[in-house]
Amino acid sequence: KKSFDLGFMVTDILLPAELEDKFNEYLQHCKKNDQPLKFICVSDQLGKLKNYINQIEDLKFEDFHLLIDEIDSMQLQSDFRNVMHYVMEIYKEHPHKNRTLLSATLTKFHDPKLNDEPFLKITYENPILIYARVLVSNNVEYRTAVTILDLNSNYPNEKILIAYNHIEGIKNVIDFIIKN
Repeated sequence: KKSFDLGFMVTDILLPAELEDKFNEYLQHCKKNDQPLKFICVSDQLGKLKNYINQIEDLKFEDFHLLIDEIDSMQLQSDFRNVMHYVMEIYKEHPHKNRTLLSATLTKFHDPKLNDEPFLKITYENPILIYARVLVSNNVEYRTAVTILDLNSNYPNEKILIAYNHIEGIKNVIDFIIKN
């Protein structure tokens, strides 16, 4: 357990022993297989991740490529504005060659320090359209589970992608599928 003053808050970083063991196993696995390390976190945990990485011998946060996705949402939604400020401070301090902002719907930045960021827009001349089903339900967990079972039964060799951003709901869907 270590305490860090991140300028905007003081936080403790404490990994449970089993998570720290898994983290170290991941580091060893990547090293053994000459595989690059990849970490994913939510925005409000970026400062903690940075400090945790910098605690590890032979690792420096600055050596990683920092990719911040959904940058448009972070700018426009008031829920993200406070978090975005700290994420963007980390971003602006990160080496230029190791950082990227990503968005499908990019808006103009309010921060003048970001005006000189390189910009790349990718468009497809002939986009490949993939069929997607949108289901509206008053019982999302049940509808999701039944739909997964139906798709798996009718298309056993096809890839199924379910976008569901609620951890407890995901767990309930998994439990329902296992039982059925």
